[in-house]
Amino acid sequence: MKLRYLTMGLSNEAIKQMGLERNGQLARESAYISEYVLREVNKNFKFDCGRINLICQPDTNYTGTNVFTWESIFSIDIPFSLEYFSLTEKCEKEQFLYETFRKGLMLLCETKKWDFAIFESALKSLKDRNFNVDFVHKVKQSPDKKTVAKLYCVQTMNEATFYVDFYIKNKLSQRKPCMVTSPEYMLYALDLSKLIWKNNETVQILDIVGNITKEITMD
Repeated sequence: MKLRYLTMGLSNEAIKQMGLERNGQLARESAYISEYVLREVNKNFKFDCGRINLICQPDTNYTGTNVFTWESIFSIDIPFSLEYFSLTEKCEKEQFLYETFRKGLMLLCETKKWDFAIFESALKSLKDRNFNVDFVHKVKQSPDKKTVAKLYCVQTMNEATFYVDFYIKNKLSQRKPCMVTSPEYMLYALDLSKLIWKNNETVQILDIVGNITKEITMD
């Protein structure tokens, strides 16, 4: 099956030490890396679970691999230094998260008997891009089949910036700002659940219950 979610979060012990808000911070700031890796590995690998949670145990408490499975969810403890939360420079945080993901995914692959090379390739690709992440979230052709709209995202440690790109004859014709949201899929997908055409000039973005969250028209 395809992996739907790959997330990083604090263990209960780490939350006791640092507070619940730090768990939200880690989930938010690591999302652009975890989602990049997820998209890359899903291209060539089939999983036996639909969600993987990397549970960050304070490295002072980490005693080894601890695994929890429930239905299609697989959670595994990984070592994590709480000094992360004292870092202020973006480049320091990126390198810290990169190394933590690498170690955590190595433990995951050892436990699941998966080929780590697939994950390592995704991480190397991300680093080669200097941690610049962008992707297409939704694609829809216009009713008259002359234009293709793509919901394009630039994702960073702190936010996801969405645009609607209009393509005519496979060439980018216009890029229109759409919205800026949280970088976490489970949050931005609520407001950007579906892309539809209102007519041959205008697209609408719908939320998860079908309400219009944005309407964008070509010039």
